[in-house]
Amino acid sequence: MPPWASAYNHGDLWAPDVSTHNGKYLLYFAASTFGKNTSAIGLATSQTAAPGSWSDQGIVISSHASDDYNAIDPGLLVDSGGKWWLSFGSFWGGIMLIEIDPTNGKQASWNQMRYPLARRPESPAIEAAYIYPHDNRYYLFTSFDQCCRGVASTYHIAVGRSTRVTGPYYDRDGVALSQGGGTIVLSSHGTVIGPGGQVVFHDGNDELLIYHYYDGTNKGRPMLGMNRIRWDSEGWPHI
Repeated sequence: MPPWASAYNHGDLWAPDVSTHNGKYLLYFAASTFGKNTSAIGLATSQTAAPGSWSDQGIVISSHASDDYNAIDPGLLVDSGGKWWLSFGSFWGGIMLIEIDPTNGKQASWNQMRYPLARRPESPAIEAAYIYPHDNRYYLFTSFDQCCRGVASTYHIAVGRSTRVTGPYYDRDGVALSQGGGTIVLSSHGTVIGPGGQVVFHDGNDELLIYHYYDGTNKGRPMLGMNRIRWDSEGWPHI
């Protein structure tokens, strides 16, 4: 545990996001207490990604009880122009975006803006953002409703899209994600309960939706799910 994390959490680090750029691995992670927004996103780096090789780089962004956002669930994106961005957020004011300095992995000194991307005015339950570029658009995948309740979980995976990484994002019906919009991609079905916490991963010729869920036949055991994504004639993802 990095020393600074004890101010936000007393033993657990959450929601890792790992990627490799310019020969170096970057691990973004969250330190928080469940149900509170006294939280921080940290960064660790490694040349090899081997256990024991990671070096703590400190806090990227934090939030506190007086803030209208929650600094957890980080997701790094490099856009089509080479700019770096970090999406994050859970409940409170929803999903946010900041620009990242590629030289150090921290928030860019020249741009301290926090861009609001998605929220649910009628229900605050939105989190686990991941932005994926496809066919000259950016697709914002999020998780709706309640996680982490085993077979009582009500997670869904939803999506909206934009021509700009900073938004605005709209769902298939034209409803802004900032106004509660979101087209459902995956919900509970059969023995798959509460899918969410998703990322999209490009692997060879495939694009994969990767997520966690609870096994309805095994007392809600946490499981990892993968599905190939296909894109319809209007450019919307489905599995």
